[in-house]
Amino acid sequence: MMAPTMAFRVICLRRAELKSRPLHSSTNASGGFLVVIDPWQENDEQTALGLSADDLPVAVIDGRSWRSLQRLGSASPPADSRSVFETVAPELPEANPLHELAAQKWHSAQVLLAQQCTVGVMDLLASALLSKLAALHGQLQAPAITEAAIWLYTEIVPRGGLSSEQTAQLLQLVVLSLGSNVPETLTRQAADAAEPLWQALGGSPGIGA
Repeated sequence: MMAPTMAFRVICLRRAELKSRPLHSSTNASGGFLVVIDPWQENDEQTALGLSADDLPVAVIDGRSWRSLQRLGSASPPADSRSVFETVAPELPEANPLHELAAQKWHSAQVLLAQQCTVGVMDLLASALLSKLAALHGQLQAPAITEAAIWLYTEIVPRGGLSSEQTAQLLQLVVLSLGSNVPETLTRQAADAAEPLWQALGGSPGIGA
């Protein structure tokens, strides 16, 4: 003779809620609670024992095992279960692609300098800093080099995004990037001076993102 099936109530929780949520007040029906939690840890079993009562046992299971059981359909042990609560994981904000673009341009400039080549370095440095600033202020497109000054003084400086000194330094890079045949010594001086600003905006020092 088959044992009677238990009517489980399924609760999906984040780890921090396992001990804080009042399980026994959620329903008065007979059966038990099957708590689906990610990530599952060894001490969760002990926690479940502590939450269990004589008339209302609590079991814990990891999310992967629960999804595997669901694929069994009506053959699954908790097939008659019903979900009474599910925590929705917060959506992570999508990364702004300008952060990666800025890092790539900064990296390219550093590689060129390391190879004793300064052609295009000023353009890469200025573009990297403008892209980084735009990303930090929630924009998906950096301004054109020719529009950088207006953009800085109308959208960035009023918000406190740059100090007066930092703004002047970035504009110097912008001006140099618009020139042709910038002397190597001036290029390297400007690149060295730009390093603290890059780090202040969250970029890593030296070559790399």
